[in-house]
Amino acid sequence: MAFFKKLFGNPVEELYAPVAGSAVPVAQVPDPAFSENMLGYGIGIIPSEGKAYAPCDATVDNMFSTGHAVTLIAGNKAEILIHIGLDTVQLNGQHFTVHCKNGDKVKKGDLLIEFDIEAIKAAGYNPVVAMMVCNSKDFSIFSTSTGKEVDNDEVVIELGGEDYSAMAAAILEGVGGKENVLSIAHCITRLRLELKDRLLTDDKKIKAAGSTGVLRPGKTGVQIVIGPKVHFVYDEFKKLCEE
Repeated sequence: MAFFKKLFGNPVEELYAPVAGSAVPVAQVPDPAFSENMLGYGIGIIPSEGKAYAPCDATVDNMFSTGHAVTLIAGNKAEILIHIGLDTVQLNGQHFTVHCKNGDKVKKGDLLIEFDIEAIKAAGYNPVVAMMVCNSKDFSIFSTSTGKEVDNDEVVIELGGEDYSAMAAAILEGVGGKENVLSIAHCITRLRLELKDRLLTDDKKIKAAGSTGVLRPGKTGVQIVIGPKVHFVYDEFKKLCEE
């Protein structure tokens, strides 16, 4: 499953199956929080083995104390939820063994959670696993692969969109480089900068990077209009200025 990777020259994140089993459309997961995409888009897996692995390189954002779920942040800012079973929070950690903690840097294939499928079933719970990308609407590319047996070597989701690192680098060049930046902030749609010398800004370069407009409030301010994904650009821009 590498159609988008080939088409766009590797702008996508590949998410591998977190568990072995039968991959099904998330619409078949019998819980509206998943099936009706309330938590974003994703897939379901009917597990055949009680081990959940990292679907990509990521940072553990929240390992639930009950062990039934974990959220990860991927390198492209995808917010990934791996949820084992339906309503299994009620088990209070029984039949789950956690192998990571909040803040851990994990590699694709690292063991995150072990769980006892048969014990979960015997307790009256459905052990289906949902992997959701909670901020999936932030990505213009989102593709799933289901209807087959999978394991942690099988790509089940591809997602991607803007290259925010490249966009931030181009904007930084357009405002005269990091030496010209006094302060960085953002609101819901704009990157808000204070510059030493506003005359060094190049609107053509900034707009070519993906901005839809440049405003100049006050004596040193420059506001670069990006849209609701500005926080991604801000994160990358700040990193570049701190290097």
